[in-house]
Amino acid sequence: MKLQAVKIERVTDGDRVIQLPFKCFACHDGGLVGGKFLAEFVEGESDIPFICNRDECEAGKLRRSAWSANTDRDYQNAFDVRLDRYNCNDIYNWEKDIFLKDIIKRNQNKPVIIEFSEAVERRQTIIARIKTVATALGGLQENFDKAVKFYSNQDSTDYPSWEALSNAALEVLLKKVEQKLSESDDF
Repeated sequence: MKLQAVKIERVTDGDRVIQLPFKCFACHDGGLVGGKFLAEFVEGESDIPFICNRDECEAGKLRRSAWSANTDRDYQNAFDVRLDRYNCNDIYNWEKDIFLKDIIKRNQNKPVIIEFSEAVERRQTIIARIKTVATALGGLQENFDKAVKFYSNQDSTDYPSWEALSNAALEVLLKKVEQKLSESDDF
């Protein structure tokens, strides 16, 4: 089964191309809105996450669909859907603007695209290291299956394999398999 290709928005700054890390800056592609700009629309701190209501946000659409289809009151009470699309669009625009200003400021003299190729290279290095450790331990498929299930539930995303996990999840997985390798070396 092949993964669906993802198109990332790009912005130009003079002769530089800036690849945006998120499709939705309001929820960072997780479907839940947070961050400092939420205070513009919400009085106090909420213990219940707000579902993103931007029309263009796929993760928000999935979460809204799940929320409206679920008849369990506990589940429905676990999310807040009161932020409207205009609030979410404002948060999106503010977050995107800050990101662009920050990345342009940090990268005055180098092409921004290098930063993203470095992230891709880091990801490939982590995956290669996990494979090496797994081979040394005779395979860890059961552990990988547990990790995929855990992160699929946590992120409300159906990850097809451990290699599709986020960089942060891969780094956690790498630490765990390296710990298993060090434990096996003690014998």
